[in-house]
Amino acid sequence: MQRDQSEEPEPLAANGAPTSSNSAVPCVCYVRSGRWTVKQPFRSRLGIATAIAAVAVLVTGGLAVATNNRSTLSAIPGVDGVVHGCVKKGGGVLRIIDPSKGAHCRTNEQALTFNEHGPQGVQGAQGSAGSVGTAGSGQGIEGEPGASGATGQPGPAGVAGATGAAGPAGATGTTGATGPPGPVLGGYVSAYTVNPPGPFFVPSGGSVPFSSTGPINGIIASTFQFQIQTGGTYRVTYSMATFSACPAGFCAFRVSVNGISLAGSDAIASSSTGLDRDLLATFAANDVVTVTNVGPASAALSEDSIVIQRIA
Repeated sequence: MQRDQSEEPEPLAANGAPTSSNSAVPCVCYVRSGRWTVKQPFRSRLGIATAIAAVAVLVTGGLAVATNNRSTLSAIPGVDGVVHGCVKKGGGVLRIIDPSKGAHCRTNEQALTFNEHGPQGVQGAQGSAGSVGTAGSGQGIEGEPGASGATGQPGPAGVAGATGAAGPAGATGTTGATGPPGPVLGGYVSAYTVNPPGPFFVPSGGSVPFSSTGPINGIIASTFQFQIQTGGTYRVTYSMATFSACPAGFCAFRVSVNGISLAGSDAIASSSTGLDRDLLATFAANDVVTVTNVGPASAALSEDSIVIQRIA
């Protein structure tokens, strides 16, 4: 768009078409002496904004003209993308300048800068997904071990397994050392009659004699009776050996306490020469214990023995 500088240039509208000064377009721009010039005065901020938009469109066209015709126009906008202009104060005339060439606004003009970028357009539709790339070759470098995770909660108890087979018996262990003696309980006697010159007879209802005594403690012993000194539970073990076999039910003996028969203490012979009995009994202090012949006739004995021992 090159014109003779001696002529009054034909005005151009914002869209590049010729127009007259009576045009309804608020900004009329043309090229004069290598400059973009706004001829139509601005009377409002809206008019200035519209003119800026029009000049921004024409700047692109002006660049093309300046390049094709090697005119004195410099690079507009500048390298920073900014278009520099000057608006005449009071009259509203806008002219484009190139500060890089030393151009500047006059004292009766106001500097104005803008760029040629329009508003951002509406975002376009999302493109379709690209195809999956080919897998890389080789294994990557092993990463650093991660931190240990927290200990998980204990799981539920498992079902009990079946009982295993019994293992073989272990070898017999060595005999342990003998323990210390236990506490001695007062109340013990051992008495007996052994190897007399002949049989000795115990009448029916009479007490059995024990002519000899062994260890004794806490019990007063005589030939026919034993007096308890300390009450408690006692173990009584006695035995009789008859001179000859006794008919069934003929020989019988029983423990008596203070002359009264002790239930469950009978020793009864049945066609044998030996009778024995082992029992537990509770005695009080000063009780008198005897062994009595409760058979129907006298008993001929060859020996006898008795042990009375307190256990509790």
